[in-house]
Amino acid sequence: MFVNVAAESGDTRALHVAVRVLLTAAAHHAWPTATALVFKRETVGTFAGFWALWRVTDSGHRVLREWEDEPDEMSDESDEERVALDLITNSHETQDYADTFGPLSEGVAVGYHLYML
Repeated sequence: MFVNVAAESGDTRALHVAVRVLLTAAAHHAWPTATALVFKRETVGTFAGFWALWRVTDSGHRVLREWEDEPDEMSDESDEERVALDLITNSHETQDYADTFGPLSEGVAVGYHLYML
């Protein structure tokens, strides 16, 4: 709801704050000990041009969850993870925010962004 209100206002700063709150809340819903989300952006394949959640880690840099190739091929997500994944990756606003992570360098096929919670 906050993300929609911020998006409608047109205030970029408010939208970024709302998306950060959404990402943090969604991550902690599924992975209570999560301290970082790692996003991956590819230039080829189904998700070319999009930042997708690739890995969730905790304060000890232990991997809580990881998706290797195609996230939709996973079938073992818990209900909490499905909710979090939907909120984190399947909204226009979060994709727009992820675009602020920056473009990939020329000639690079994959890029990563560490998002601290």
